[in-house]
Amino acid sequence: MKLLILNLAFFSSVCLADLVPGGSGSPASFPSGVLGKTDGVAIPPGEVGELISYSATTPNWSTSTFNMAQLTLTPGVWLLSGSAYMGSIAGTARLTINITNAGPTADGLVEEGTQINSDYATTNGAGSITISNVYVNISSTETWYMNGKSTDTTGNSSSGYHFQAVRIR
Repeated sequence: MKLLILNLAFFSSVCLADLVPGGSGSPASFPSGVLGKTDGVAIPPGEVGELISYSATTPNWSTSTFNMAQLTLTPGVWLLSGSAYMGSIAGTARLTINITNAGPTADGLVEEGTQINSDYATTNGAGSITISNVYVNISSTETWYMNGKSTDTTGNSSSGYHFQAVRIR
């Protein structure tokens, strides 16, 4: 699967899949002189394609905004994405997740694309929610948070979270 980033000022069309390890062993040349690695060696911190992530499995959803995961990012341009699921609740719930640098209990903004709500209405069912491609340009080291909440947690038996950042510049 190839993910394309379009309409960024310094890229005309960059394929993130080509920035991760697994190729011929020689550097791949990208628009504007950005270099990627294709030699199968992990991308070191500070280079384009660096991946930082956090995953957890826990049944601890809350009806108040809580911190699911946090990542400390160094200066650069990053694409942030997060997903979460909740399984087996007794009723209907609205799941909300957001990506923010405002703190571990802060909410994001739907109009800025940093918060998303997902409704599901299945008794003893499951629900999931994803935010993709939150573009951030940071000038000094910052902590970014993936926070979430649910309108109902009755009978919640399982859940999981994944939060990641990919350096694109």
